[in-house]
Amino acid sequence: MYGTEVKTAELRFDDRGFEIGDKLELREYDPTTDTYSGREIHVFITHILREFEGLTDGWAMLSFQDAPYGRKFLS
Repeated sequence: MYGTEVKTAELRFDDRGFEIGDKLELREYDPTTDTYSGREIHVFITHILREFEGLTDGWAMLSFQDAPYGRKFLS
């Protein structure tokens, strides 16, 4: 999921009314075992793209950065 890579954006169904400044807890999911790994990262939304040509209605591209206290991986 994250490891040493920095994830900065995610395409999400906008069923929660995401807003800039919202804090997200992104959790690693393994579809082969249908479980969460226990690793997670906390981020803040910095930009939201909605209603853009090519973007399906109801979906949003969220850009984010690490929460101020940095990445937090739990294992």
